[in-house]
Amino acid sequence: MGRFRDRMDDDLRIRGYSANTRASYLRCVRHFVRHFMRRPDQLTPEHIRQYQLYLTRDRRVFWAYFNQIVCALRFFYRQVLRAKPTLAPSDGGRPAPGPCHRDIICH
Repeated sequence: MGRFRDRMDDDLRIRGYSANTRASYLRCVRHFVRHFMRRPDQLTPEHIRQYQLYLTRDRRVFWAYFNQIVCALRFFYRQVLRAKPTLAPSDGGRPAPGPCHRDIICH
């Protein structure tokens, strides 16, 4: 990711994000880019949609992690690449629940 990573880290610092949030957002974007094995500026809104489906259908990630990824990608595309991709809402419209702990009854 190179220059995009540096630019994103700088933009996160300028906006006062904590070190933990910066590390999480950078990790989320890095995993997204590695999933498609392309440069970040070559990934389209359709790639974002496919990744969100992968996270909810195949990986069945928990809502909090899904939301973190959405926020990281939104920041990356809007602030670093200056694009306006369509992303799933980061509030309200939760995806299917992730795997349950064996001691918790899922309804």
